[in-house]
Amino acid sequence: AKYGRGIPGISGLLRLARFPELRQGGRASRTELDGLVEAARQVARGEQTLLMYPEGHRSRDGRILPFKSSGLRLAFQNAPQVPVYLVIVDGLWQLRTFAETARSLAGTTARVRIVGPYTIPPDSGEWDGFVEELERNMILALEQLRSPGPAPGEAARSRAAG
Repeated sequence: AKYGRGIPGISGLLRLARFPELRQGGRASRTELDGLVEAARQVARGEQTLLMYPEGHRSRDGRILPFKSSGLRLAFQNAPQVPVYLVIVDGLWQLRTFAETARSLAGTTARVRIVGPYTIPPDSGEWDGFVEELERNMILALEQLRSPGPAPGEAARSRAAG
């Protein structure tokens, strides 16, 4: 809800994307949970895309924070056949607030890696392990983005050219 109203550009984009509004921190209200369930059902019907941040907030040092799985579990339950992708972005973690973004976005470099697709296990008893696997893979992908040398795919292109 913090970004859903009053922030030029961002608030309008969130409404256009029809993303459910969730408070940061604390327990979600029934209205927030219902919005997330409906968004996941729209994803299952092919009407919507849903972007979730299971780590919650940006860390102060760019590390990925521990995943919170309750929102993911709701999405898995209501859109079980939809593939899951991880989107890893490095370089924007220091832009924690709208003010910092407005002051410092120019000149900022970010690297992005998309990993997947992953298949949601049909047995809900396997979901905790699946969430742990997603978290490990996201951390590994972030480490790879930060490692020296060419980005994934760049080495293959340079070998093909040479």
